[in-house]
Amino acid sequence: MRHWILSLILVTATQACGGAGSAANPATVDRSTPAATTTAYLAAAQTANVEAMLALMTPECREKEKAGERAFTKAIGDGKIKLKTHDMRPPEVTGDTAKVSVKAVFIADGKDDNEGMRFELKLQDGAWLITSIG
Repeated sequence: MRHWILSLILVTATQACGGAGSAANPATVDRSTPAATTTAYLAAAQTANVEAMLALMTPECREKEKAGERAFTKAIGDGKIKLKTHDMRPPEVTGDTAKVSVKAVFIADGKDDNEGMRFELKLQDGAWLITSIG
């Protein structure tokens, strides 16, 4: 009986957190490489999980993305655009900084919109965080 109760608790906890390693649980997202962080951001963007998107940024970037009129994260959160597909290029890493280029297709006003995006990242405390999205 105790084993069954423990199993039920674990299943419930995993579901409440969005599943192990999912974009719904920012604390478990892989940030070990620039590609992993960018991939996690894009996965969160496709499901409009703004909390997970913001968790992958430095505090300075987070503030810009929450408030900026042309901020991608804010536009996703406001429902103005939706990320449809993306193609990520290999990261350009120089020491503790990196740049990742992404070709993305958004849906804006019911139409596809092809855009190039550039993520800038910095290695901080063993994790790659987004410092800029342009």
